[in-house]
Amino acid sequence: HTRCLNDWSSDVCSSDLANRIVATLYEWWCLFKLVEELGEICGPPAGEPWPPTEEGGPPALQVRFSDGTVLRYQPSCLGGRGSYSLTMRPDFLVEHPRRGRVCLDAKFSFRLAPGELGPDEEADPERHPTHRDLMTIHAYRDALRCRAAVILYPGDRQLFFGVDGGLREGLGIAGLLGEPAPEGVGAIPYRPGLDSTLTP
Repeated sequence: HTRCLNDWSSDVCSSDLANRIVATLYEWWCLFKLVEELGEICGPPAGEPWPPTEEGGPPALQVRFSDGTVLRYQPSCLGGRGSYSLTMRPDFLVEHPRRGRVCLDAKFSFRLAPGELGPDEEADPERHPTHRDLMTIHAYRDALRCRAAVILYPGDRQLFFGVDGGLREGLGIAGLLGEPAPEGVGAIPYRPGLDSTLTP
């Protein structure tokens, strides 16, 4: 029995470690993809990538783009300064003097939902954001005083819940940073190999 338990524990630990490694690799892929996409929207990046942070936390990787937009990777937003409550560390913050602050969090997870085809047709399940991940991004938006917050996930559905109660489909990074600047939370599919020159 002890041997079986040890074998089971080893399998669980190996699986958990593998999942964490994949999630970390996905997070890094999202970083490079964001730099690529923001470079197309905001102009090419320039400047020092490791400047000090305003929130008092340790230096975070930053990329500044031509129009003044700044992408920050895993900044420590200390309680009482960057966050009005607890210290938080989102995956990405995108900041601009006029368009405000947008939080993005990479989530290597999704839930399967029935496809939307006719009653006589078979459809593969679609990958939608999980409720738990959307609740997490709600907390980031509130605590960090962001205009908008979205998850980046390897799914199919692109959606945005506005603070006015409306649901928008198809809002990507360009729309999130556009004018008028939308306010709310949502999810944007970021899938390696899908309309991208990057490889995972």
